[in-house]
Amino acid sequence: MMNWVDRGLIQKYDSPQAKNFPADVRDPGYWAPIKALVLTMTYNADLIKPEDAPKKWEDLLDPKWKGKMVMPDAFYSGAALHWYGAMRKAYGKSFMEKLSKQDVLIRRGSGATAKAVTSGERPLSAMLLMYRVFADIKKGANLRVSIPEVGTPVSYMVIGVPKAAPNPDAGKKFIDFALSKPAQTFWQNKYFTPSLREDVEPLTRERGRRPLSEIKRIYSSPDDMRGFFKDQKMLMDEWNRLFK
Repeated sequence: MMNWVDRGLIQKYDSPQAKNFPADVRDPGYWAPIKALVLTMTYNADLIKPEDAPKKWEDLLDPKWKGKMVMPDAFYSGAALHWYGAMRKAYGKSFMEKLSKQDVLIRRGSGATAKAVTSGERPLSAMLLMYRVFADIKKGANLRVSIPEVGTPVSYMVIGVPKAAPNPDAGKKFIDFALSKPAQTFWQNKYFTPSLREDVEPLTRERGRRPLSEIKRIYSSPDDMRGFFKDQKMLMDEWNRLFK
């Protein structure tokens, strides 16, 4: 969406609901986030005890996790590519090079990644969308998440009105609805995607999950996203060389 704004493809509209969202996760006059996509470490609690699970990102480099990890493919997932770019910027390319030597299994999507963790094929995921984890927990999977105190990359599903929208007034009304407290509360509780709206009751603390307000966001601002989009080809090529 940031790229579309820069290219003049999004028309100006500042929803009255947008003021209820943090200023650093929206582009005033153009778009606002309808949900947060939190990327966390995830593990099979039948096979890894909470006290033994990784607590810091650097813990993923411990030799004991070699051959036991899985991740979704950043070539097919925008959120996973954001994680790669943000973690690379925070910890350096050398961190990713060391992680790639841990014999990490790559799966095409979050669903297949979560399945590998749940089945025990690979009991630990270095990064996985948190809503996907809790959807599987609801189905009976014994999974837990681990969110480092330093934070984690958080991507956003955002909404705006296209410049050439055939019915912009209807689009604006839908945006107002999507950003409203009732809609945000419904989607968060049904689909486990944390809302960034400041007056929505946060998801409960369970299985390692914390309120979104307590999670530091690593290189997750609109400006950060613009930078990663600019470097997209380089990041994807590097990912493929290291992990595939």
